[in-house]
Amino acid sequence: MKVDIALLHAVVAVAQAGGFREAARVTLVAIVSRPPALLSRPAFDPGTASRLY
Repeated sequence: MKVDIALLHAVVAVAQAGGFREAARVTLVAIVSRPPALLSRPAFDPGTASRLY
């Protein structure tokens, strides 16, 4: 999850700097390069989030 949040912050920073096309490319590369096990799970799991706090 920490990697996903770091990726989100990086994409937002690039987008805010005016590089929307680059931000979209980086996001697509990150999604495509994720292991299949991560792709099969939902991006947000309320059960996991409730255990973190």
